[in-house]
Amino acid sequence: LILMLGIENQTHITSLMPLRQLLYDALRYQKQREDIARVHRKRKDLKDEEFVSGFSREDRLVPILNLVVYWGTKPWDGPLRLHEILDIKSDLVEYRDKINDYRINLLDVGRMENLEDYHGELKALLGFVKYQADQQALGRFVAQNEALFSHVSQETTHAMAALGNARNLESYIQYEQNKEDMLMYGDVNEAIQGMMNDKRKEGQARGQRQKTHQVARNMYIRGFSAQDAAGLLDEPAERVEAWYQKWDQER
Repeated sequence: LILMLGIENQTHITSLMPLRQLLYDALRYQKQREDIARVHRKRKDLKDEEFVSGFSREDRLVPILNLVVYWGTKPWDGPLRLHEILDIKSDLVEYRDKINDYRINLLDVGRMENLEDYHGELKALLGFVKYQADQQALGRFVAQNEALFSHVSQETTHAMAALGNARNLESYIQYEQNKEDMLMYGDVNEAIQGMMNDKRKEGQARGQRQKTHQVARNMYIRGFSAQDAAGLLDEPAERVEAWYQKWDQER
């Protein structure tokens, strides 16, 4: 074992991330030290100071690389270094370089520049999250990677739904079991297209409701009764009457 990789998925920005990652590092190194000491106790091969610490001059800890994968829609503007959350007073500035710092390794998915460096379902997942807030960009990315999205495992679609803030994604997918690995796969192309069509319809319906509401407001100002406005707009009388009552209260 030459390296231990730790990955933390994050959907929200937190100012304490440098401290949290520092603690994770310390705990994982401490766990390695305890494991090494346990082996030495069984072997009874240490003496003097090494026996007390349970760690010989030849022992080495495996390096740890922690990666914070940020899936949020907002650009990460939280601290990247421990120094950013330390209150280093002006009279301590000369000692700043001597105060231990710690930098986190951050992968901001939404701001990744080149997805061509990634392949397979990881590329599909990263692209889906990156473009989730821009339907046109998402549509282009899916079209350019149609084969990739046509056969996606259920585990990856779970991640897309959770990390891409698309909880209803899987309701559009019909899964089929692969006979080779016995895993469930689905066509995400059609699912994403279905979601985009529904969002487009929702937007059109919302726009129509806003237009109807504004017309009713104009009719109210011009003295139309709630009943007449409801009839002309083909809206439920109860809804228009509620609008009229609200506008009466605002006068």
